[in-house]
Amino acid sequence: MLGETFGAHDVPVQIVDEEALLIVGSRCAHTPLLLIGDSSVALTGNLAPRQYEVSRQLREGGPIRALLALSGAQSLVIDWIPAATAA
Repeated sequence: MLGETFGAHDVPVQIVDEEALLIVGSRCAHTPLLLIGDSSVALTGNLAPRQYEVSRQLREGGPIRALLALSGAQSLVIDWIPAATAA
């Protein structure tokens, strides 16, 4: 969690390579922000399977949903198109 998320609306959620988590977090100008570190991103370079799993857990429940609920954010924004491909 970056910044004050408790009570915040439209808090962005990003999935990032677990090893780059601190680097990505230090570069983020937008706060609050929730980062989910995933070790498989570096191995495959493919976010799609993780995005599917995060989406499934947000709908049906699971550890990721529970963790995001603990942030206290009132609403989340999840951008499923990576910035590099959106440009």
